[in-house]
Amino acid sequence: MIRWLKSLYHFVVAVASAIYFRFPGSKLTVIGVTGTDGKTTTTTLIYEILKAAGYKTSMITSFWVQKYLREAVDHGDTHMVLEVTSHALSQSRVLGVKFAVGVLTNITHEHLDWHKTYDNYVASKMKLLLAARTAVVNRDEAELFNKIAPLLRKKTMVTYGIHRQAQITRGSFPFKTALSGEFNQYNCLAAIAASTVVNIPKLKILRAVKNFSGVSGRMEVVVSKPYTVIVDFAHTPNAITQALKAVRVQTKGRLIHVFGSAGLRDMLMRLFSQKKIIEQKI
Repeated sequence: MIRWLKSLYHFVVAVASAIYFRFPGSKLTVIGVTGTDGKTTTTTLIYEILKAAGYKTSMITSFWVQKYLREAVDHGDTHMVLEVTSHALSQSRVLGVKFAVGVLTNITHEHLDWHKTYDNYVASKMKLLLAARTAVVNRDEAELFNKIAPLLRKKTMVTYGIHRQAQITRGSFPFKTALSGEFNQYNCLAAIAASTVVNIPKLKILRAVKNFSGVSGRMEVVVSKPYTVIVDFAHTPNAITQALKAVRVQTKGRLIHVFGSAGLRDMLMRLFSQKKIIEQKI
């Protein structure tokens, strides 16, 4: 009952706000980014690429989507990059937003306190791709790709990847980045793919990616001497695995990892995260 009431509440607010603010998303090129990991970095990087290309662009991850879309339109913006959570999709919080591009970074264990099953979680993420004119997906997520590709057969789809054949790769876009870790290589490729869809010139994309220094709180070095301290948002099993792999290759001595997990949000996540750390023997 509580779950149903929450969904109904957000649906009503989404409809009311879209009408009140006069459907501002229809006047913007909206790029939505979803996925378990990498959403914030990918969203921010797309925003920086669009800005560097000379477009008036906004970026938000807020509940009051329509209000900020209207402010962006009134400000003269032409583009908007939205970080879209599975909760926002399942609860209709982005109802009325016309997405030009939908980006999916990956889908791993997370938010099962709300979605209950992995299939429900995937279905929520798919709402963004199905709503967008063009879907941008990670080709290296083989199992997930094989699961969702048939559902996107009527869509324009752009793929990116490192280890599998894809449309956007390090070969087709030989970018340089200051961001560490393979997971950030994927974030860059996702941002590049989305930027190509909205016709940003290749040289401007490559320059913006090279100049992007990262997001505060994401693999951020806060102390460098006498030892290095890094702060990162990683809290899902996959995100922790990828973060530790990236840091391990940069660490000559002992690596100490301190992490937490929201108590009642997804109780299984803590166990899976601990298991991943033990398995890696870092």
